[in-house]
Amino acid sequence: PRTLSPEAKSLLAGLLKKDPKQRLGGGPSDAKEVMEHRFFLSINWQDVVQKKLLPPFKPQVTSEVDTRYFDDEFTAQSITITPPDRFREGFLEEEANMSAGRRNDVWDASNGRSMA
Repeated sequence: PRTLSPEAKSLLAGLLKKDPKQRLGGGPSDAKEVMEHRFFLSINWQDVVQKKLLPPFKPQVTSEVDTRYFDDEFTAQSITITPPDRFREGFLEEEANMSAGRRNDVWDASNGRSMA
């Protein structure tokens, strides 16, 4: 859309690359790459981690399947499940570790240090 800033367009283009190896945040520097993107230049990541930063919009959802904030164009589409590849399997394993309380350090892009 024309209303998006060049920084927002760049961020979305990077995040939406189909090939995970070329996707923003899909390389060895992982989340650090996303956090350092110019779109997030004004974000203090330490404040985010410490939950000091208030979101500009907090949706009021009633359940896990509440899709009222999604356009019908997307919710009316049929679901296609892509078989997992090795990259996704590693991501799912990392996500399971985080859910179980084991996580990798969160990177502070402002000073290049771990925030854990």
